[in-house]
Amino acid sequence: MSDSSSRELIRRWFESLEPDQRFKPLPPRGSVAAALIVLESLKREFDLDPGAHLTAKGGQIKGMGPGPLRSVLALHGEHRVFLKEAGRTNRGNHSLVASLLGAIRGADLGGLVQESRERQLDEMQKYLVERIADYFNQERIKVDFDPVSPPRVFVAAILAAAENKGRADYVSQHLVGAKLALRFPKVEVSNFAGSAGDVQSGRLGDFQVGDAAFHVTISPTPAICAKCADNLRAGASAVLLVPEARLAAARELARQQGILDRIMVEPIESFVGQNMAELSEFRRDRVRTELALLVREYNRRVAAVESDKSLLIEAPAALGLPGDDAERS
Repeated sequence: MSDSSSRELIRRWFESLEPDQRFKPLPPRGSVAAALIVLESLKREFDLDPGAHLTAKGGQIKGMGPGPLRSVLALHGEHRVFLKEAGRTNRGNHSLVASLLGAIRGADLGGLVQESRERQLDEMQKYLVERIADYFNQERIKVDFDPVSPPRVFVAAILAAAENKGRADYVSQHLVGAKLALRFPKVEVSNFAGSAGDVQSGRLGDFQVGDAAFHVTISPTPAICAKCADNLRAGASAVLLVPEARLAAARELARQQGILDRIMVEPIESFVGQNMAELSEFRRDRVRTELALLVREYNRRVAAVESDKSLLIEAPAALGLPGDDAERS
């Protein structure tokens, strides 16, 4: 059996699994973790009887746990935390183990010498570890919510988490879009994928409300200020929104363009956060509700135009939204 045949075998098995709604079309992470542990056990003792891989009480996988899983992942160069709790209690793994061992039985690995068999099992593990990157790519933005802090702090935390994922540009755009949609419920606020440029879509900016064109960017440039100048010449007003850390740079560029006193240049954190405070009538007990609505609207807009689930925000439990609210909205 060749290495490519081993990878094809595990690929077919992997793709046959029922998808997890949170990571669709990928299967539950626990399924991948269980398969990695079973494959590791087969290296030590090649027993294709499903019962041999279960604990004495049945239904639980032998050797399953955070430590063993980390060790297997590390062998293949993956050091991120895939599952914080790689427990043995998922009884659905009983059929999973049986299907995996059945697929391996059909490949007749038992006829190979120990060294060759271990190499094939290793190739299967390698394929599954490579798929783990797909889960991390779909992992949502996670932030904490502190009801005592002003809303802009929550927005800043979202942007910081997005920047760590290299997705702050798209997230900034959709946050502003969600804010405008909540603030002006009777206005149709456009919703485009982050990759859709203003020019190619025929827009004056990322958004248009009334006579104003809104430009959202995490990296202000002379070109974006030139677009603001074009808005002014076209008879529109312009609003340039940037992260607070780049506010001074954006204002200097606007000054150089000669338009600083003719446009609004504001930080995204305050532009979005202040509106949430206003909608809550500056009542702390209502801020939570407004931020929950912001997350819900943001996720709805992202789900409508983006295929990348890593742009979605996982609503903090403290906001009071169900854990899968982003998926449904």
